[in-house]
Amino acid sequence: YVFRSFARSFWKALCHASEEVGYEVQ
Repeated sequence: YVFRSFARSFWKALCHASEEVGYEVQ
């Protein structure tokens, strides 16, 4: 699904942004 691919890229970008802020996702 295209939505799944989009959601995955969005989640990956979100995690990357969180790491830049200094927030660790567990």
